[in-house]
Amino acid sequence: MALLRLELSLGADFLSTVNNLGSLYKSLGRLDEAEKMYQQALAGYEKALGKETVKKYIPALNTAQNLANLFQQTGRAKEAEELCGQALFGVEAVFGRLSNRYRGIVKALDKMGNKKTPADFPPKFETKHTERENDQRDGQSESSTFADVAKEKE
Repeated sequence: MALLRLELSLGADFLSTVNNLGSLYKSLGRLDEAEKMYQQALAGYEKALGKETVKKYIPALNTAQNLANLFQQTGRAKEAEELCGQALFGVEAVFGRLSNRYRGIVKALDKMGNKKTPADFPPKFETKHTERENDQRDGQSESSTFADVAKEKE
């Protein structure tokens, strides 16, 4: 709980660091710790931005994809498929169906043997982006956006 309070006070940069720490743990084979970091980052984004806003927030989508990849690697296909589906919804809303990122998630779902369509995956996390951010491709975002969105939530 103390970590979550620290996350909220430090904002997106800290949550991004928590996600990156998860990636480091994953690369070191410390998969339980990686999962905890990814889960902590997602919880922090949701707590700071709200359940609806976080669904389309690019850094949260990055973390969801990382966690989905971890689940797939550890044989947790159902959980991986659910997270990929949620990320697909957000990526479609932010980048569109023609983006490489969207197509990459679709390919990952196909490899898992997924037979669902994007409409079959209910969104679970979201955020608002400016038009400039929506024009950016494949997950580049500024931390000031997090602060702006968090302020809008208040």
